[in-house]
Amino acid sequence: MARMRLLKEALNEIKSSDPSTAITANALRGMAKRGEIQTVMVGNKYLINMDLLESYLSNPKPLFPDTSSQTGIRRISEKL
Repeated sequence: MARMRLLKEALNEIKSSDPSTAITANALRGMAKRGEIQTVMVGNKYLINMDLLESYLSNPKPLFPDTSSQTGIRRISEKL
């Protein structure tokens, strides 16, 4: 059975295991809205799977992929 928590409860669990965490309710809400963490909507509230959240926070995906191995000139914009 998945450990599902409301956003505020998920934040409280994170803070209980790491009191000096930088994670905030707004950060969790943003991750949920952007689809970075899997959630279930119940009415207008997010239910967060704690196992998936802990996995994501342990191994987050980078916002910008590593492009250091690319060579040559690349287009940065379609508009000129």
